[in-house]
Amino acid sequence: ILIPRFAAVGADIGTVAAELVVLLVQCLALREEVPYLFRQVQYGKVLAGLAAAGLAAVGVLSLHLSNLQTLILGACAFFGGYGAVLLLTKESFVIELCSQIYNKAVKRRR
Repeated sequence: ILIPRFAAVGADIGTVAAELVVLLVQCLALREEVPYLFRQVQYGKVLAGLAAAGLAAVGVLSLHLSNLQTLILGACAFFGGYGAVLLLTKESFVIELCSQIYNKAVKRRR
């Protein structure tokens, strides 16, 4: 429906909408199966990270780069900003993930 009118942007919107539906279905399924996981999420930190990441990604648009450059730099800015905020707020899952990555890197050096 969106592709004939909006071309690539329509495909992007359709993909994001489909992925959002998949995410919602998975969250609903997991909510019934593993309710304690949802209680452990620190939603304030996640929302702060998303806000910072969104601002960083939108800031990339002001650089007026090519589409590919904007896509790559925007993704890096988004995930870098999100990860940085979660690291700075010492979100437990991110700290654990970084610890595991560090331990695997140290083992490879040996």
